[in-house]
Amino acid sequence: MHGCSNIEFYEAVYRSGCVPMMCVDGALRPGRFVTNLERMAQIATDGEYGVMLHQNDFATPSVIDSIKKHQPKYINYWPRVGKTNEIWTKEIVYNGARGFQELNNDSLVLQTLTELAQHSSIIMRMFLDDHSQHDQLISAYELKSEDSAGWFGYKTKHELLKDFAYKNKPMLVVGGVGTAQQVKEALSAGASAVGIGTLFAVTHESELSVQAKQKILHARSQDLYDWGLRQRILNVDETANSYIGEDTWQNNTTPQYLYQVTLPRYRQALETGQGGHLYAGPAVDYATQELSVQQLVEHLTQEI
Repeated sequence: MHGCSNIEFYEAVYRSGCVPMMCVDGALRPGRFVTNLERMAQIATDGEYGVMLHQNDFATPSVIDSIKKHQPKYINYWPRVGKTNEIWTKEIVYNGARGFQELNNDSLVLQTLTELAQHSSIIMRMFLDDHSQHDQLISAYELKSEDSAGWFGYKTKHELLKDFAYKNKPMLVVGGVGTAQQVKEALSAGASAVGIGTLFAVTHESELSVQAKQKILHARSQDLYDWGLRQRILNVDETANSYIGEDTWQNNTTPQYLYQVTLPRYRQALETGQGGHLYAGPAVDYATQELSVQQLVEHLTQEI
């Protein structure tokens, strides 16, 4: 990974498991919502692709065994925010944003990633810089900025690029990018690649429903909503505003609760566009028409 060109890295990282994700050849179309295990079955058999690994996957032998068997070229590692049975708080979310908490404190995660790193390049999602003796396991960093969809960060893209420059590893910067000029600026500032999700969610190839695409195309950044502990969403219906919020987070939200409550609504929004919520970022301001993946890539890379 260290010697590859910007474009090679640009394409490879998008294959590593973003949701929605860009995949030029359509093996996993942009905007499709699948579970990790379904994703594994679809793309892990091809060494040129990657898989997304996060949260409780390390405690699920079938997932880890599948990764070890297929030895994907890239693993997009999303460290967990907190323990599976604890209520998430602002402090827990902030500490989790540093990324290495899990590797430093969980022997199962460390052992598993050490084994996986023998055959796969680990792309680690980070929100804030962190020092760790385990940094040698990481091949590249996905840096989530304050303009990201879903879990969003604490710093600008340029601040993150400066913070991580000393690591001398490829950096994929994510959040709020929607123009060729912004792509050029990020690459010029030190990024090896630029992560873009929202715009690819509304491409022709995206498997989002027509109604869901229209919600994104007609939305603007002021329509986005933070429904607790730095989670940015686009509501599809008005009831979503009140179904979860800061009080709910403080009283009820463990990871299990989050998935049980939010994932059905997320799936509903993706498939029907009639309710629930979508993950979208400030780049909705640039999502004004439905293009093909090829057209969008050509548009975004015309100044590189």
